[in-house]
Amino acid sequence: MKSWFILPARQFFVLVFSLLAVPPMIAAEDEWAAAQQAARARDYELAVNKTTELIGAGQKNPAMFYDRGRWNFRLGRIRDSLADFDRFTVERPELASRLWERGITCYYAGKFADGSKQFEQYQTYYSNDVENAVWRYLCQARIEGREKARQAMLPIKFDKRIPMMEVYDLFRGKAKPEGVLKRLEAISAGGKEAREPRFNGHFYLALYHDSEGDLVKARRHLDEAVKQYKAGHYMWAVAKQHQRHLRKRAEQARGARPAP
Repeated sequence: MKSWFILPARQFFVLVFSLLAVPPMIAAEDEWAAAQQAARARDYELAVNKTTELIGAGQKNPAMFYDRGRWNFRLGRIRDSLADFDRFTVERPELASRLWERGITCYYAGKFADGSKQFEQYQTYYSNDVENAVWRYLCQARIEGREKARQAMLPIKFDKRIPMMEVYDLFRGKAKPEGVLKRLEAISAGGKEAREPRFNGHFYLALYHDSEGDLVKARRHLDEAVKQYKAGHYMWAVAKQHQRHLRKRAEQARGARPAP
């Protein structure tokens, strides 16, 4: 057996440097796995910090920007979330049309034109998503008013999720909030299958009432969605962000009032 330390000098150094190069690569993979694990444990602060360290060390995986954008959103860091999603679209432009999360971040960043454009792009990827049509409406309503936004809503043929077609008709001005509630009442009282429809129903009723200026009803439905149907999915995090959004608006309104 030939001992590796009596190899010719050139082969010796190639072998040594290749061995030295392995640990950093393995360490990066381990750190990325640890960031993913932290996110699964809902420790988004740790997940963001580990990912930021990896990016700072020169890691080039575009998925890191996408995931960090989602985690920053969950932490309420809207600017950071948008910066990450924007970087991801630069790195992977062929996937830009699928990034509905970026559209929602744009809405909370006050970049309504960018959000509207993002949802229009997503429509070319998947055209039967009522949520996409609603969020595009919410952006457009902030730009040109509710009536014009309603007239220009993205067309949806059929979204099979309960009660999304009722939600669609509500935002189109073709139905009342009672129609959504009636559809929810038709769902069997218990069972895991009922939680998602009820979350969606109450969350989108909250967004509707908010867009119509009725903050009392908006908060009531939002609290119902967040507290009664707590979940780990991304849209529940969006509902939590909307709670922060309403609180911030209320604080701004109080600060704008003239002193008695």
